[in-house]
Amino acid sequence: MENSYVWKPSSWYCPNCGTMTTAFRNSEGMMKVECSNKECNIVMVRTDKGRRHSVIDVYAAKLSEHCKKNT
Repeated sequence: MENSYVWKPSSWYCPNCGTMTTAFRNSEGMMKVECSNKECNIVMVRTDKGRRHSVIDVYAAKLSEHCKKNT
């Protein structure tokens, strides 16, 4: 039996900077996206737990030059 899935984009605002982000679900139903704002660059993983319950995990960006200490 063939499992057909409709690719539908999901959008939400970045909780860190407010930029609109858009992602697609993977085979496990999770959505992973990196913020497109150059100053933010956090990674968000969204998982739907139920009809009205979504969980968004926010991970800090990789250490970049603007975050390093000036010595």
